[in-house]
Amino acid sequence: MNCGGIQTTDDRIWTAEEWFRSANNDGTGDDIFRNGAGVRDTADFTIGVTTPNGFTGFNGQTIKKFENFNYMVEVDVREAKAIRKQYNWGRQGFEGGAILPDNKTVILGEDGDANASLLTKFVADVAGDFTKGKTYLFKQNTGSFSGTWVEVDNTNFVNMLNIHREAMKVNATGFTRLEWVVYDKTTNKIYLAETGTDSPNNTNASYINQGYGTPKHANDRSVVLGCGDSLVTSSKYKDYYGRVLVLDLITNEIKTFLEGGPVMTNGTGKYTEYPKQHLSNPDGLGVLYLNDKSYLVILEDLNGSSFGRVPVGVNNRSCEMFLLDLSKEAILNNLVKIATVPFGAEITGFTASADGKNIFFNSQHPSSWNEYPFNNSLTVALTGYETLLSETSVDDNPSELVSNGNVFGVYPNPASNSIKLSEVMDAAIYDINGNRIKVSRNSDNIDISDMTKGTYFIMNSDKKVVKIIVE
Repeated sequence: MNCGGIQTTDDRIWTAEEWFRSANNDGTGDDIFRNGAGVRDTADFTIGVTTPNGFTGFNGQTIKKFENFNYMVEVDVREAKAIRKQYNWGRQGFEGGAILPDNKTVILGEDGDANASLLTKFVADVAGDFTKGKTYLFKQNTGSFSGTWVEVDNTNFVNMLNIHREAMKVNATGFTRLEWVVYDKTTNKIYLAETGTDSPNNTNASYINQGYGTPKHANDRSVVLGCGDSLVTSSKYKDYYGRVLVLDLITNEIKTFLEGGPVMTNGTGKYTEYPKQHLSNPDGLGVLYLNDKSYLVILEDLNGSSFGRVPVGVNNRSCEMFLLDLSKEAILNNLVKIATVPFGAEITGFTASADGKNIFFNSQHPSSWNEYPFNNSLTVALTGYETLLSETSVDDNPSELVSNGNVFGVYPNPASNSIKLSEVMDAAIYDINGNRIKVSRNSDNIDISDMTKGTYFIMNSDKKVVKIIVE
């Protein structure tokens, strides 16, 4: 099964063979070789003899048919045919990837098991020629967000067939279902969707025992969740919503950029109010450049319908698309929802026109009981969101509201450590340019000890505003 892949600015496309196969009949219940359906020819495959074309250094190698699945495959979209499989990037359940501006470096994400999804880098010897170069696996340093890239000998075909075996040898870091991977030219950073999985503790334990390292952000979350010394192997460790990660290409740090949620903590998955702003199981990603601003595009593919992922009383899943202005703080309240697809459908396949004013995306495999045409997969062209973003920017600037006397109590003011609100409320702090700096939920106290000295505004959910001085 193909999913995601790589889009480049020079019209080259790779498709990801995500659905990992362990045998010609691996007994998973969704076997593509089963009962004569799907792949019917189970004969061994010899690279360079059977189409698609071979691969320098691997031609003549004979492998089992299932071993010829699970690669990034370059395709000619105009001719609708495969060009080559990237055997030298390793055999994985690939989902997404990005090619950097040097046209040599490729960052690849794998949609695999909890604590066993690899982050891979390939660096070509010659720009534009991805048949020769070096392959690396990411290994985070113990107790640190930074890491190193460990080379795997990609001239050894056995290594590439069994790259997870090589990952275990070097204690490569295992993530939880990496999805799309995108590069932003304005920040020179890579953004990765880590979609999460509800209760990964047993899977985490298994792969840790096999040699995979655990990302620091996951261990940090386990501490917050009260998992004790068991960390991510504790039954208390849950990952219902996933997150977006960011990779700093200079420091090799990987950390959480935007956490999914908000968290429903009662342990049953039942709740009385649907969150006003939420993000669940990010999958597709993109970067939209519009009017000299960069927006991260986030598309959901829900893992379930519990714990706030859909409204109360709804069992079918409905996925949404959000934009996040990358000049603003990466918090849920700064997400702008611009599209929702019918029940049962995944929203995916983002791309945009060169001027950023048209978005194209797919509504994929919706429930059949939706009314026509929403019971079919669709490709949608979306425009007009430019006005929505402009309206959001104006509405989020509270400075114009202060003169109307529409205020509430705040003390002390000026303040340096914390401020007390006149009642328990939802409130946000903005700078003088209207950028949201901090959000407080259901509280009458806000910690401001980490804020820079200056003038700010506090606005509550009723649009009441107070000007404050941080000293």
